Amino acid sequence: MFIKIPPADLVRLTDAQHERNMYAHPNPVARGIFWQRLEVGYRLLGDVPAGSKVLDFGGGSGAFLPALAQRFADVSVVDRDLNDARRVAAHYQLKNVRLVEKDISEWNNTEMYDLVVTMDVLEHFADKSVPRRFLDSRLKPNGLLLVSLPTENWLYLLGRAILGKTKPADHYHPAHELVRYYRDAGYTLLTHRYAPRLGPFALPLFYIGLFRKSG
Repeated sequence: MFIKIPPADLVRLTDAQHERNMYAHPNPVARGIFWQRLEVGYRLLGDVPAGSKVLDFGGGSGAFLPALAQRFADVSVVDRDLNDARRVAAHYQLKNVRLVEKDISEWNNTEMYDLVVTMDVLEHFADKSVPRRFLDSRLKPNGLLLVSLPTENWLYLLGRAILGKTKPADHYHPAHELVRYYRDAGYTLLTHRYAPRLGPFALPLFYIGLFRKSG
């Protein structure tokens, strides 16, 4: 079952003013859209074995950790700032979660993972090859990659304008560009969805995709 952290707990546990923490946004529509990204991604993992070794790459907000930790036996999160994730893990007493507070360029161990989760992370790298090389080195052969990517289409831009937000300077690549890049790099797209959903309809604000690394 997907675990959604209550807004009051998030405000108490995390830095609600941080750009990454839209999960605690005062606007319930904006907050709901961001939670739906995670929930849609979580559902795509339904057939992944519970014993899989999982890495949440860039998951410093801690928002996905309770859901991943109750679904999988071994979960790690790597980010340059883990203050929020650390407090979430302590609050939920997540004993099977390891926290790695490092830039990926400085993390030089040799651990390999069955699944790497990147929820709105890959678009923040100007050089697309930097995270791709990291993923190549961390994913086992035939390992899975879950992504969430902003589409940056007209609907996305409209939503940003309604919320009074400007495009972050480090949103370098839209979803379609990154999907094409990873497919060209040998990652097979298994399935994808759009989020958020309004009843039977999906609004294409975020592209949620599950890839398999080549063996």
